[in-house]
Amino acid sequence: MSLLRPLALAALAVAGFAGTASAQYPYPQPPMRSFPPATPTYPGHSHSHRPPVVIEQPVIAPPVVVVQRPSFSLVIDRPVLVPARPQIPVYCLDTFARDFRPCPGKHHIAVIHPVTKQPVEVCFTLPDCKLRDLSVGRRSIEFDFGRHTVEIEFHRDGTACVHGG
Repeated sequence: MSLLRPLALAALAVAGFAGTASAQYPYPQPPMRSFPPATPTYPGHSHSHRPPVVIEQPVIAPPVVVVQRPSFSLVIDRPVLVPARPQIPVYCLDTFARDFRPCPGKHHIAVIHPVTKQPVEVCFTLPDCKLRDLSVGRRSIEFDFGRHTVEIEFHRDGTACVHGG
């Protein structure tokens, strides 16, 4: 009931405006047409009810949101980038004395083993002293620093052993 009253007042206001406008300007009034009373065309309803009005609106689907729980498994979804190993220099025993520059600190090199002819990795530390002599033998490399000596010895089984550094 409360909705009908504002509608009735609005209809009166429009009718009053229309009457005022037509009094000032002589516009012809459109002919009044009468329509037959609406009868329900669907079964099960009485004549006092009108059929429902269906207003079709465009269907707008909201964007799809996928919610996932965090995975606590050890499976990694993206590739793991592993830094490439730095290139370590490879020396033969006969060219080692010519190409290697001894400086203090840790060194990681590969030397072609004199027995197996395969590269073997060798790690050694040179002291912060003046190098007196660098000698390369058939199966050994020796750094002489006076008080300190670093020797790399190559065994017949294909291994290398570092003494003093």
